[in-house]
Amino acid sequence: MYLDIATKAKSLFKNFPKVSDPETAAQTAVVNPLFSWHISTIQKNKFIVFNNDGCSLRVVIKSSTDQAQVGADFWAMLEQLWLKRSLDKQLFEQYRTKAKSFVVIQNMNRNVAKILSKAIRDNELNDQKTKPDDAIPTC
Repeated sequence: MYLDIATKAKSLFKNFPKVSDPETAAQTAVVNPLFSWHISTIQKNKFIVFNNDGCSLRVVIKSSTDQAQVGADFWAMLEQLWLKRSLDKQLFEQYRTKAKSFVVIQNMNRNVAKILSKAIRDNELNDQKTKPDDAIPTC
């Protein structure tokens, strides 16, 4: 799983493995953005925010520099969100297996990511206006 770390969050991820071939990794992340996440922090690095590049999914966990703790917290929170959206647990396990371990990717063009995020967010808001109240948003 590719992690594109914002500058203010880099200190939390300095011990994480880096990709060996940044160019290929960037191309792979663009082709299959569901396995690519942009990372930032909020409240003076108290929380880590994972924003998926392929959809509007956002995971927020308590900050830590311990790679194992970050991974465990991320997967636990993602599983909760997955099941809350009534998605199949078996699909979650497949996603987790396919995603593999975290690797830090060289920063990609953040302007493109911001434009995509804004478009996804705007689209989701428009969809919410047309859906019944009991509709469940999906990734």
